[in-house]
Amino acid sequence: MYLYKNNSECCGCGVCALSCPQKCIDMIYDDEGFLYPHINEYCTDCGTCKSVCALKSTQSEHGTYPLVYAVKHKDEMVRISSTSGGAFTALSDWILENNGLVFGVKYNEEFLVVTSCAESKGERDKFKVSKYVQSDLGNSFNKVRDFLKQDKLVMFSGTPCQVAALRIYCKGIDTKNLYLCDLICTGTPPQLLFQDFIRFLESNKKKKLTSFNMRYKSNRGGWRGYNSLAIYADGFQDNKSLINSVYTTLFGTHLALRPSCYECKYKRLERPSDITIADFWGIEKCMPDFDDNRGVSLVLINSDKGKYWFENIENKLHIRESNKTDCMQKNLKGGRAIPNGRTRFWLEYKTKGFTYIAKKYGGHSLTGKCTKVLKIFVKSVLMKLGLFDFAKKVLKK
Repeated sequence: MYLYKNNSECCGCGVCALSCPQKCIDMIYDDEGFLYPHINEYCTDCGTCKSVCALKSTQSEHGTYPLVYAVKHKDEMVRISSTSGGAFTALSDWILENNGLVFGVKYNEEFLVVTSCAESKGERDKFKVSKYVQSDLGNSFNKVRDFLKQDKLVMFSGTPCQVAALRIYCKGIDTKNLYLCDLICTGTPPQLLFQDFIRFLESNKKKKLTSFNMRYKSNRGGWRGYNSLAIYADGFQDNKSLINSVYTTLFGTHLALRPSCYECKYKRLERPSDITIADFWGIEKCMPDFDDNRGVSLVLINSDKGKYWFENIENKLHIRESNKTDCMQKNLKGGRAIPNGRTRFWLEYKTKGFTYIAKKYGGHSLTGKCTKVLKIFVKSVLMKLGLFDFAKKVLKK
C-alpha cells in the first residue's frame, strides 16, 4: 500500500521511511521511474510518516528576507566551468576551507545522478553544472546527521523539497553547523529517462560515454546557449551535434516532471534554505553592463545564517544588489499546469521507446533539427537587434 493516494502528494525525499519507528516503509519505483513510499503490513498507524513530510509541513515566513544579489565569481575559470556565475563554488569553498563537508549532486560511474559528499575541492567540482534529474539521495541525510553530531561543518545543496526534508529530518539535533543551499527548480525528471538518453547517445555514436555536461558554455552559445558537451572513451568531443540537445529539449517540454513538481509549494520567494542560487535570468534588462553572456548567479539570502555565510565569501565575488522585482522568474511564481500531453508522452515512451520520443518530443528528426537551427538563428538575430522581448510579447498575444 502506498502512503499517499495521489502521486502529486510526494516529492520522493524518503524522510518518511527514514523516520518510521517500525521501519515499515520502503521506497519503491513506480512505472515512470519515480520513488514513492510503500507501507508494509507491520505499520502501526502511528502517523510519524505524515508528520515529517516536506510537502505537508508548514512553511515559516522569513520577515525582511530574502536579500537579492547578482554575483559573478572573480575567477573567470570558475565562472566558465559553472552553470551560471560560480556562486556555488564560492559558497562551498568557504565550507571546505573551514574543514567542512559539502553535499551536492554528481554523476557516478554509471551516469546515475546521485547526492554525494565531498571533502576536497576536486571532489566538489563534480557537483558543478546543472543536472536536470531527480538525484538519488542514498544515505545522505543520515550522513549529514552523523557529521553534525560530530560537530562538523556541513553544507547541503539540492532541490528545495530535498532541503526542506533535510531540515525536518534534523530537528532535535544541533544544526548550528548546517548550511543549506537550494536551487530555483523547474522540476525533476526521473533517472529512468536520463539513463535511456545516455544509452541513446552511446548507441548513436557507437562509443562509450565518459562525460556529459548539460550546460556547456561554448563560444557559440555562451551562457544562454544551453549547449551540451558529450565526451566519449576515445576522446571524441561532441558539442555541435543537435543530438546532444535532445534531453534538454525534452526537459523543456515539462512532460516528464515528477507529479509533485507541478504543484510545488517551494516555487516562491520564501525558501526553506539559508541561501538560494540560480541563473539570474533577465540580467540583460536590469543590469546590462553586468552581463557578458558568461554567466551571472542570482543569490537569495534567506536567513541570518545565510547572510553570515555570504559575508564570508564577498571577497571572491563581483556583487550587485538587486530586488524582488528584477529577480522574479517563472519558477518563483508558483506551480505550473500539467501539460495536456503528459499522459500520452508516458504511454508512448513505455510502448515505443526512447528513440521514438526523442524524435517526436526531443527534436531528433530532420524537421526537428531544421526547426531547432532556425529558432537559434532567429533568436540570435532578434537579440542582436534588441527585439527579442518585443517578439516574445507579440507571440504571447
